[in-house]
Amino acid sequence: MNEDENLAVPRRMELDAEEKILCEFELAHTVHKEVGSALCLLILLLYAYDKGFDVGVFWVAMTAGCAFLFCLFARQSIKTAKAKKLYVTNKRFITKRGDTVGIGDVYFRYFDSGYSWVSFKVELCFYENNKFLFYCVVDEESDEYKNLINSLYRISKNDRLLQKHLGYYVKQKLINP
Repeated sequence: MNEDENLAVPRRMELDAEEKILCEFELAHTVHKEVGSALCLLILLLYAYDKGFDVGVFWVAMTAGCAFLFCLFARQSIKTAKAKKLYVTNKRFITKRGDTVGIGDVYFRYFDSGYSWVSFKVELCFYENNKFLFYCVVDEESDEYKNLINSLYRISKNDRLLQKHLGYYVKQKLINP
């Protein structure tokens, strides 16, 4: 995309006078994976109960741990599903739902599963200070991802965004003071 080219502003979204949309990004959620995992856990527990396995401390601890992780990941997926689309402007992040976050308050975390045979996707999680906002799951070689990273770099001037692999699992401020 040309730097001078401005994307169309969606209905019901107001921008400041000097603000323009640099990038628009469709957010992909994984709610179906969390639901599938919960169903698998339920089937495993019902099978163990039916076969008369001793459902002792180990099973209770495993179930509680899985339930905690399910709730954590499901919450993140639901927040991402509600956001639907991300608009990156030169001043803030705006979701299709209308939530806004100033660029100075945004942190990001990078996860790469590209070394696995299962998936070649990158996940970028975005936070407002310590509050989870949404995540982006995308192929690192796609034009969408490159456009998102280039737009983030243009507004933040954060050189870490241009590295081949961003710092794994480290929450980083988008705009360094």
